[in-house]
Amino acid sequence: MAGHSGCVILDGVKHALITTLALLWLASPTRAADFDLERWLDEPDTKLVVVEFYADWCIPCQKAAPRWEALRRKYADQGLKLVVVNIGEDKKRRGRCKRMPWNPDVALCDAALGDRLGVSELPEAFVWSWQGNLLVDRGAHIDKVERIIRRYLDDNPRVQVVATGAGGKRDPALQRGHHHAPPARDADVRQR
Repeated sequence: MAGHSGCVILDGVKHALITTLALLWLASPTRAADFDLERWLDEPDTKLVVVEFYADWCIPCQKAAPRWEALRRKYADQGLKLVVVNIGEDKKRRGRCKRMPWNPDVALCDAALGDRLGVSELPEAFVWSWQGNLLVDRGAHIDKVERIIRRYLDDNPRVQVVATGAGGKRDPALQRGHHHAPPARDADVRQR
């Protein structure tokens, strides 16, 4: 019996360790290979995607982080997704970025991503609508971005079209119009 209770304890410790490692993996920033704007825009409840570029050594970025978190909380239920990209990564950390006082939907850590999108100053933000329109292209920061978000959400209700293919499964390519098949007969349309 003593051996059996030891196995139960080890199973509990193993479960706790796996759970802790999974949570750490989910909370850690990822690399730019995970920058999948189209996938984020295709998510049913997403109306806007804000991508904020920052560095942990940037004083204006540090001051803006709590404001970004407040903005994310304020508009999350209306379809705002916040993605943050640390482009000031410390090479000694090997891709792991310092945590800031926010809980973004996605956290990336890759200086090359800023280069590819032409980020030249920090902090800088981009905003895309769910249709893929670029509403803010660098240079704007949180005050201007919030005004744009508020105006966009007030003026543009999202009509969600769920297109299904012949097998009855959701078809993102058909939904976005990348497929030249006739419209699905069983498309579900609802306003959000």
